[in-house]
Order: sequence, then C-alpha cells, then structure tokens
Amino acid sequence: MKKNNYTHGDWNVVCQRCQKQLKASQIKKEWTGLLVGPECFELRHPQDFVKGKPDPQRVPYSNEPSGDPTSNSQTPFDPDTDSIWQSVPQ
Repeated sequence: MKKNNYTHGDWNVVCQRCQKQLKASQIKKEWTGLLVGPECFELRHPQDFVKGKPDPQRVPYSNEPSGDPTSNSQTPFDPDTDSIWQSVPQ
C-alpha cells in the first residue's frame, strides 16, 4: 500500500508495536490496549481466563491415640516443677 494514498473517510495511523504506517480501517485494538496492525495483532491467551479450584488438604477424620503401645505414655516435661537434675545423685 502506498504511504499517503487518499481514501475517503480514512486517515493514516502508526502501529504502536512496529511503527508501520497504516490506514485507520486496518488498525485493531489489542487486549493490552495498543492500536496495532493485522500483522502485530495477538489474541489473549486462553490460560489467562482459567480460574483455580479449591483443593482441600485436610484429613476427613482422625482418631486420638488412646492406649496405643507405640505412643509415649509419660507426661510432658514441665520446666516449673520438673528438673533434669532430680534423677542425678548429688
């Protein structure tokens, strides 16, 4: 196409991506907001519209350990009343 040919009702526009001079009837507005020619036009990728699904990670049920021979049946260490030096002879 000639650079400055006359077409009634059309005007010259510059592509915002490649800086090529085109007619306004050839320009398209891209999803990024740029006014580009047909060679530079890109559709938005469909993966941009995918929404994530919730993935619950919790256990559906659990049992409290009671009387399990493999569990430790001792009471936990209390630093206020217990001392590591009680069992050591002085």
